Amino acid sequence: MNTTSDRRDQAGSPVVQFWIGAVDVERMRHFYESVLGWGFQPLNEWDWGPIDPAGGKGIPGSYGPRRSSDDLRVDLSVRVDDLEGTLAAAERSGGKVVVQPWQISADTRLGVFLDPEGNRIQLLEPTVPTVTDQGDPLFDRLEVCINVRDKEKARAWYRDKLGITFDERDRAKVRETTIVLWEFLDASPASHVVYQFATVDLERTHRTLQERGVTVSAINTVCQNFVFGDPDGNRLVVYQPPQAPRRPDQ
Repeated sequence: MNTTSDRRDQAGSPVVQFWIGAVDVERMRHFYESVLGWGFQPLNEWDWGPIDPAGGKGIPGSYGPRRSSDDLRVDLSVRVDDLEGTLAAAERSGGKVVVQPWQISADTRLGVFLDPEGNRIQLLEPTVPTVTDQGDPLFDRLEVCINVRDKEKARAWYRDKLGITFDERDRAKVRETTIVLWEFLDASPASHVVYQFATVDLERTHRTLQERGVTVSAINTVCQNFVFGDPDGNRLVVYQPPQAPRRPDQ
């Protein structure tokens, strides 16, 4: 069992996401857009929307309405390696566990506690090994390269259709994966699926891409996915994990 001093000697658990609630959501959005230049996407049918604090350079966030001014606070999502151990440590230190460990997706478990001041901390534990969990790895990250014939055309398409913005080095970060554009005048479409996107709402994503003019296949209800292509004919897949993550208080 880890003691407090043991935990101080270990590498800290990283904050991987934050959530901001407000009684007046529009006022809150305007405040952060004006003061910090954050980008907000519209609220979805579950009453939460993504926040892009720094053009993909910072940790991602989300926002939504709170029921009353007494309920205002910022929620943090923290990645941990030992969900039960961290929840136990929170209780020993004066916190309160409000959501016991549960599997929210194929590769993630979740638990939630309140700190002594009532702030909500959401813990996320990966259930499959990551590169940094494998002792002394040869590699420190994964980058997916996609061949395109016209880099500027591809950049515009990914930005306008998928909301993915590439930096000056032709790299875009999607959560923990980096996509890289490689320009070849004679590039041929990949004969296999280049990469797949996970979504919490397959039907909504399918509908949104159609509304943006993207040609998509019908939804495969057995595999819970659908296929579409970029301007260079590369095949892309969107799928919904068996248990899509959602806020446990909804």
